[in-house]
Amino acid sequence: MITVPAITAGSSANVSQTINLSQTPPPGFSAGTIFTLSVIQDADFITNQLSPHLSTQGVGADESQVTINTSTLTPPTSVPLPALSVAGVQSLSKNIAWGQSFQVTATIQNTGAADAGAYKVRFLLVGTDGTINNSIFLADTTLTGLKAGYSGSVTQTLKLPSQLPVGQTLNSKSLGQIAIVVDPENTFPQSSRAGAVGFSGNLNLNIIGTDGSTTPVTIAPAATTTAAETQAAKTASTAKTAAATKAAHHAKLSAKKASASKFHAKSTSAKPKLAKHTVAHNIDQVPRRISKFFKDTWKKI
Repeated sequence: MITVPAITAGSSANVSQTINLSQTPPPGFSAGTIFTLSVIQDADFITNQLSPHLSTQGVGADESQVTINTSTLTPPTSVPLPALSVAGVQSLSKNIAWGQSFQVTATIQNTGAADAGAYKVRFLLVGTDGTINNSIFLADTTLTGLKAGYSGSVTQTLKLPSQLPVGQTLNSKSLGQIAIVVDPENTFPQSSRAGAVGFSGNLNLNIIGTDGSTTPVTIAPAATTTAAETQAAKTASTAKTAAATKAAHHAKLSAKKASASKFHAKSTSAKPKLAKHTVAHNIDQVPRRISKFFKDTWKKI
C-alpha cells in the first residue's frame, strides 16, 4: 500500500515504495520469471465506491513489466501456509433502505497448516449472480489473526449509500447481497484461496422515490390455483352467465308488456262517440236538420 498525499486540482505528486517479496512464491507463480506490476489507484475506495478498481492505462502508466529470479525463493511445498475462507455470512436485517445502517456477521475459518497473521476483510454490496464484479464498496476491517484449524466471527456495521452511484447498476433491481472477501489485496501467501469470497442471503433493497422517500420493495409470491378452485370458479362463471341470460329475458318480456299497456292506454283515451237519441246528440244534429229543411222546401217551389 502506497500512501499518496492530498493533491490539489491540476497538480501531481511523485511517490515511491519499497516492496519486499515473500520468501515463498504463491502457488502457480514459481515457474515464471516475467511478471506485470500493476498500480491500483484509490485502493481503499475513498473517492470512488465502485468495485473492483483495476489498472486500465497500460504499461508505462499504471503497469510495468518486472523480472523476478525465483531460483532463490523457497519452494512452496516446504513451507506450511494458512488457508482462510468464509464459512458463513448473515445479515441481521432482510429489508434495507438506501442510506440505512445495518449489521452483518461473517464467520472466517483457517483450514491451512499455519497460523494467519493480521488480515483484512472487505464488505461489498453485490447483485444475486454470485460474483463480486460490478459491486459497491461498503467497508474494510482488519482482524488480528487466526490460528490454523480455528474459526472466528466478525460483526461489522455497514451503511448503504443514499443511492446507487452514477452509472452503477446491480444485476437485480430490488434484491442484493453482501459479499465478504478475505485478504482482498493478497497480502500474504496461502495454500488455497478457494472460498475466500462468501455471500449473504438475498436482501430486499428499498427504492428511493423521486421525492426522496423510500418505499419498501415487496415481492408477491407466485399465484397457485388448485383443481378444486378452478372448478369452483368455472361453476360460478356458468351460474353467473345463466343468471344474466334469465334477467335479460325477463327484461325483454317486461318491455313488451309495458309497450302493449302504453298502446292500449293511448287507443282508449280517444273522445267517445255520442250515443243516438240523447239530448246531446239531438242538439248536435240541429244545424244539419235546418239545412236539410231549407233544401227540401226549395225543391218543392
